[in-house]
Amino acid sequence: MIWIGIGLGIVAIVGLFASGNIYHAKKKKAPLACPRTSRCDMIIHSTYSKTFGVHNDVLGILYYALVLLLIIPLFIYPIVFWWFATLVTIGFLFSLYLVGVQIFVFRSWCLWCVLSALSSTTLFLILVCAF
Repeated sequence: MIWIGIGLGIVAIVGLFASGNIYHAKKKKAPLACPRTSRCDMIIHSTYSKTFGVHNDVLGILYYALVLLLIIPLFIYPIVFWWFATLVTIGFLFSLYLVGVQIFVFRSWCLWCVLSALSSTTLFLILVCAF
């Protein structure tokens, strides 16, 4: 079980790093470092960059921080599993939506957004496979 917790922690830290990098670039009003073929700045400053008035990078930071905070209680208190499972499932579905926006609306991608989506997907897969 400890390896599952370590895996969840590492993946959540990667997602936190990706969301934090987007947040930092937006706060400094600096261009986001991305490959030439992607249009990160257009995507992170678009109308799709907010959900219910909150920037998606801030939601990502809160999401991954909450996942990190719940990892240890997850293995101690059984009731936490349902909170954790709900959180990770919502995060995964929201990531799918945002990837869909990149594919079908922008027809481009943001490396950092995809990294966050991969982190969210990996958390979901660990949840489904390990529990």
